[in-house]
Amino acid sequence: MRFSIAGRLNVRYEGIDCPAGRWAARIAGGMEPPVEGPDHITIEFRPGVKPQGRSLPPINLGPTMNGIWVADHLDRAAWIPFHNLFKESIVVDSKMDSRFFTNWVFYPVMRAGLWSEGVSLYRGASASVDGHRVAISAWTATGKSRILFELLRRGHEHIGDDWFSLTNDGVIAPVGSQVDFRDEQRRYLSPSRWPGRRSIIRPLIVKAARWGARTTRRRANLSTGFEKLADATWKAGWQKSDLNSMFPTTSIAEPGPLEILVVLASPGVQIPAPDDIPELMAACVAGEYGFAEMEAAYRFSKPGKLDAPLFPRFEANRDFVARALEGTRIITVPFPGSIDDVEAVANVIETMVAGLQRGEVEVA
Repeated sequence: MRFSIAGRLNVRYEGIDCPAGRWAARIAGGMEPPVEGPDHITIEFRPGVKPQGRSLPPINLGPTMNGIWVADHLDRAAWIPFHNLFKESIVVDSKMDSRFFTNWVFYPVMRAGLWSEGVSLYRGASASVDGHRVAISAWTATGKSRILFELLRRGHEHIGDDWFSLTNDGVIAPVGSQVDFRDEQRRYLSPSRWPGRRSIIRPLIVKAARWGARTTRRRANLSTGFEKLADATWKAGWQKSDLNSMFPTTSIAEPGPLEILVVLASPGVQIPAPDDIPELMAACVAGEYGFAEMEAAYRFSKPGKLDAPLFPRFEANRDFVARALEGTRIITVPFPGSIDDVEAVANVIETMVAGLQRGEVEVA
């Protein structure tokens, strides 16, 4: 399977007839066809991929000959050759947890690969509303996904949930077709539209089951039972799904210029000034998904081998997004997070798009 991201990065999957491979193929469904030229990144799925050596706490990762390895809670690992990312295959265990693969393999690899091609990855939700690209930026757990789901429910096109790519001339493009949702968001999509409450017991069950799976490895049946319990309990509360499973009538938008950026401000948080938006967007990425830990592990194990940063530094990311947002209309919105607020922000976005279509320079 081959596809491209932002028209710059060709990606190939090999050995996808396995649980992890099928998930990877699902989140790549609907992506752009590969552009002319060789494959930049190859991800190969194999059975029995294990950690290589001791981990560097507190994260389950460590050095390899040409990069690092990362492993999920059951030591199903991926070997990532950061030193030769475009020349060697990334090897992933065929049964790796889907959420772990997405967060700790797919996005870090794509971020490193895209940055080398002049594209940056940013934290946020985005959609194409009547042909106009809109991005929503805010800190984690602020409500970006709920607003995106409301836009998708209204029939608009999907660009990204959690991440999107941006070129320095302001072209936004999808990175994957997955949507990331928790219990309260799933219930929000139900006919009752009740936002629900976060479960307190479920995380405790997951931790206990994962501990049981680790401590009973010598008894395969028992360990597998604990593993299934942990996975089922985890997925019941927080899942990643492909777009078509959640919104069958919604498609993935093509890359295009980012025209509207909506910045959400939680209650009690000062609304950022327009000049501070690039710094906010860079800060939202800086500590996500162990990027710094991955680079530190590689530099620790291979001192002097890395000529340039694997991932963009904060200052470089800030300057990059400042250039990319030139000409983009920016609106900051206080967002308490209720159902009515979700609908209100979606209405504001549609109103702004309608204003753009009428040729208005400024939209209230």
